[in-house]
Parts: sequence; C-alpha cells; structure tokens
Amino acid sequence: MAQERIHAVTLPKWGLEMTEGTVAAWHVEEGEPVTGGADLVDIETDKIVNTLEAEAGGLLWRAAPVGETFPIGALIAVIADPAVSPSEIDAFVASFRPVTLSEIESPPETQGGPDRSADAAAPDAAAGPDRGNREVNASPFARRRAAELGVDLATVAGTGRGGRISERDVEAAAAARTASALTVPDEGQVEPDDAGAAAPAYETVAMTATRRSIARTLVQSHQTVPRFSVVADLQVDELIRLRDDLRAGSQAPQPTLNDLFIKAAALALADEPDLNAHVRDSEIMRFHAVNVCFAVATKEGLVAPVVRDAANIPVIEIAHETARLAAAARARTLTGADLEDGTFTVSNLGMFDIRQFDAIITPPQAAVLAVGAIRREPHEDEASNVAFRSAVAVTLSCDHRAIDGALAARFLQTLRRHVEAPAALAGVS
Repeated sequence: MAQERIHAVTLPKWGLEMTEGTVAAWHVEEGEPVTGGADLVDIETDKIVNTLEAEAGGLLWRAAPVGETFPIGALIAVIADPAVSPSEIDAFVASFRPVTLSEIESPPETQGGPDRSADAAAPDAAAGPDRGNREVNASPFARRRAAELGVDLATVAGTGRGGRISERDVEAAAAARTASALTVPDEGQVEPDDAGAAAPAYETVAMTATRRSIARTLVQSHQTVPRFSVVADLQVDELIRLRDDLRAGSQAPQPTLNDLFIKAAALALADEPDLNAHVRDSEIMRFHAVNVCFAVATKEGLVAPVVRDAANIPVIEIAHETARLAAAARARTLTGADLEDGTFTVSNLGMFDIRQFDAIITPPQAAVLAVGAIRREPHEDEASNVAFRSAVAVTLSCDHRAIDGALAARFLQTLRRHVEAPAALAGVS
C-alpha cells in the first residue's frame, strides 16, 4: 500500500507547555533523498531551536515554508519511497488527520506538579473579530492573532499551502492597514534620498517566534494576574565580602552576586514555601523543590532558564549552572528541560545601574523578584553612628490570588536575613 511507503513528518511536542513551533530551516531540499536518523529540519519553539531527525528514509516532499508557524501535530512534510507517485502523495496529504494536543498529552502525574492541561488548551477556541473568521482557511494561531489585532480574516490573503492564512499573514495585514491609515505628508516634507526617491518613514520587522511567545506571555500576565509589589532595601556589604571570598578560592566560572541572590531567594522560598507556587484557575500548587528561573537577555529577547533544586545545591554549583545556561541561551542551544518547571524567577538589572524596577510575573508562577543596582548610602546605626553602606533595592511582585501582603513582607524579611548574614549561602554554619 502507498501509505506504508509514505511517512508523515509532523511538528513534535518537545515541552510540556509547547503548543506550536516555527519551521526555521530545512537540512534537506525538497525532492532530495534523506536517510533515517539524519538531521531534517530546525524547529523554533518558544525560546529554543531544536533539530528534528528523520524517522525514515526516502525523498522529502511537501516541505512546509520556512518561517511559517504550525500547531503541535501538524503535517510539515512527507518522506516517501522513490516509487511513490505524486498523486499518491497528494492523496496521503489530503487524508492526513493531525494529532491534537489533547491526544498528545497524558494526564499529569507529577509530585504535586501543575496541571498543564490549561496551557495545552486547543487554540481553536480563539476566534477572529467576527463569526465569519471561523469559516476562513486559517491556522488556529492566525485566528487568535486576528482576534488580538482586530483583523477580518476575510480580507487577508493566505500564503500557506492551499491559500491557508498563517499568523504572519495576519500580522502583515495589520501592518498594512496601519500604514494605509497614516496621513501621507506633503511632498516638501519628505526627505528624498540620493536618487531623489522619498525615504520610508519606518520599517516593519516581523516578530520572531521567541518574541511572539514573550508577547503572548506578557499579555497573559497583564490581563489575568492581579499583581501587587513590595519593596525593601537590603544591606549587601557582607554579601559582597562573601562573593570575594568565594572567588578567591574557586575556579571559573566564579560566583556572582546574582548567583548569591538566587541562592538567598531559594533559601527564603524554602522557609516561606507558600510563595514557591503556581496559580491555575482556582488552584494553587505549592512545590517541594525550589526551581529558580533567572532572566538572560539575548538578541531574540528575554529567556529564563531554570536552576533546579537551588535551595539544596552549593552556590558554587549554582554559579556553574547559571554560566552554562546563560551561554546556551545566547547560543540558542537551550533544551526544553532547561526552561521547564520553574517555580520562581529572579530578574537582575543591577549590572545596568538600574536602581529599582518591577518585573512581570511569568504565569503560572506566583511571584518574581527584581534586583536593582548596588548603591552607597549613609546609614545611622542604633548607636547613632553614621557610616556608608552598600545597599540594593529588591522588589517582590506577587499574584494576589495566592499571596497576600503579609506573606510577601515575611518573604522579604526572610530574604533580608539570608542576604545580610549570608554565611548559610556558602554552606558555612
């Protein structure tokens, strides 16, 4: 049978919270032979790029366009025996039934872990600005984006297979609509270039898959999380001395202040476990392991890899792990496991001389800690002596559904104890 000689290449599910992926690059040209186990296609997910290997040998056909985004389980190519005819491939593609997220995912069985079915809700539920959008040949993610941008899908020209409208098509239509609405300046107001043509007033840059993922997360956080923040100044002279002592006796990578803040936050979470939590609908999931995410700036946007079990590992090990993860983030070689199961986030802008800032909570996490720059300031002690000290402003932003003000204040008090008397951070009693 022809179907036994045709193998579907579908978008894989590489992470528990992954719902879509973008075709980044094909390693084999369409119509060319591929062997089983060979690198086939690079797939860009929320914040990483992974390579999918061919599961069978044959000729590659019907390769999806580079740059197009697909839901999990979607058909992105076929690998067929050389003897298979084009009509047989067409029939296979026409009869192909994608596997849905609900079929891919099994019920969670983690130890008190989150029910990720909320993240895996089928995006088909999102419709466009009107009922007519449901009848247009468009991907689920294009429909959701159309609803966000107020685009009528009936007015969008699809560039996908069979005229299917992609998320990128919707964004291009929205950009064109915005451009057409702009008032064209008089001829004398436009600066001509050297050839006499008017220079464009702006350029439109399509978001990468990473940037689109960040945008969705931020919008979700803003729209669904009732957030409040509390701020405290922490004295860090002893923390700086500890860092210098650790650096004197360790090999590269040497501990940074951020590593020490990650460790201090992890110990504070172990002391105040109600903050080490996820919030999903009407449930709060409190975790036993403290997995601290830390923010890393990359060219594609901010990513937050995870230091696992940070409360129980030495700060030297944390330093090695953060160095490894930061390098992988900038090289775009993070794996799905590097980004999953975070229970709390530390974001540090102190190296940019930012005094204080509010970080945005990453759902479903319940809180995030923002760390500012070290500053020198005068301080009066209990004996009325005035001296300069090093201080840092930290801001704890919380999801009010799970965390109240008193609990947030207790966490900052506990964090202060670990930061200002930091011997325990190095495992010194």
